[in-house]
Amino acid sequence: MVGYSRIAEKVWKLITSSNGHNGPRKDEIPYLDWQVLQWSKSIPDSLKLPQSQLEQDIAIDNRATRSIQRLQCLLYLRANLMRMLIYRPILHTATQMIQNPTESATVVEIAKDTIRFITHLNKTSNIYQLQQVAFNWFLVSALAVLFLAVAHLPSQFSNQCKDEFYMALELVKGFSVESYISQRLWKSIRGLRKLAPKMGLHKSSDTATDRSLGSGNALVGEDTAANTQEQISEFNLHDETLPDGTHMSRELMDWFEAMGDARNLTGAGDMANPESSHLEESYMLGYSEELSSIFKDCF
Repeated sequence: MVGYSRIAEKVWKLITSSNGHNGPRKDEIPYLDWQVLQWSKSIPDSLKLPQSQLEQDIAIDNRATRSIQRLQCLLYLRANLMRMLIYRPILHTATQMIQNPTESATVVEIAKDTIRFITHLNKTSNIYQLQQVAFNWFLVSALAVLFLAVAHLPSQFSNQCKDEFYMALELVKGFSVESYISQRLWKSIRGLRKLAPKMGLHKSSDTATDRSLGSGNALVGEDTAANTQEQISEFNLHDETLPDGTHMSRELMDWFEAMGDARNLTGAGDMANPESSHLEESYMLGYSEELSSIFKDCF
């Protein structure tokens, strides 16, 4: 953990020195990522997750003690989290993501792996259920990565992230309203509520919010002067009230569906074609940086 903290110091400097327009220096990201991978390899064998558990859908090894199982899981997720933080500056705008296609794909895959791992842990043991606070930091960070990727490049990431996004939302349903992580996530959702009307996005009707996860219940509308004030009122209802996890998951689902639907407004952007970046960003109307800032507390 001393070695991990030393790497974390370098990553923190990378994050704080990067701005949304220029991003980090290109050579810093692969070097820091390599350092995290080397740190992960240096973990004692007794504290490494067996490779079979990473490659197959099998239960957590019952031969290990519970404390060892927990450490194995947390160290694996710590490595993933540090790698997500390294790539985080690239997620600030669609332009940066298009200019860094390999890095963008990498951080999305790490986030998806994190969500799949925690979901599997929840299904095969009670470690997650008994220690949610420890694991939900990793879950919410991964959820934020997928959200930003889909918001900035919906044509590239909407379909490929959908399964893992809904997996994460199923876990969010069980969040305790008293937990610090729930408060951080709700703070981000409140920020989205205030941003939505500016971008011309509005929530679905009350009846639509009763639909199950996976259904299309988010709408994309025109940001006209006539409906903007009405939308602002709708998205700011009960701002000071911390809802339960089910309510938060529904709000995030509405946004995810709305971002995916933005593909129909912008055309089919392609990361292989930098000239299409303006198409992907056009519906953001200059709110890329604000959207990224809203999720900073989730990392």
